[in-house]
Amino acid sequence: DMNLRAPFYSRDLVDAVLKSCDVLKLNMDELKEIRNLLGVDKPLPEMARYLEERYRLGLVCVTNGSKGCYLIETGTTKLFECKPDDSATVIDSVGAGDGFSAMLSAGYLAGWPKQSMLERACLFATGICEIQGALPEDDAFYEPFQFQFQKK
Repeated sequence: DMNLRAPFYSRDLVDAVLKSCDVLKLNMDELKEIRNLLGVDKPLPEMARYLEERYRLGLVCVTNGSKGCYLIETGTTKLFECKPDDSATVIDSVGAGDGFSAMLSAGYLAGWPKQSMLERACLFATGICEIQGALPEDDAFYEPFQFQFQKK
């Protein structure tokens, strides 16, 4: 999860992080900032694929708030996409990005299919947006998202 926060990053730091990264999650604003930092002259829709190829990333996931998210994977031209439920009542978006990253990571580690991984991350982040604050007060919130890791 890129989490660029000015003034705590530089071009060299971002480049070093991307070189050591396998899975990248960032939001649209961070994607724009990376494009500017690296001096890349590509339209935003092509930037995720550019980063994936340049840094040999396994997965790149770009979130864009209520507009949804997409995921690309090395070795395939398939684009996985998900849009949040527009009937959800957004109360507070604090923690949604971190919640999305957590669920995306859990799905990746559990070996979920890419589309399922993206949909569950989107659903979880939407749920976080429907509560006040980054963490639910009631642990029942997590029950629909529990799963068991399967042994390989």
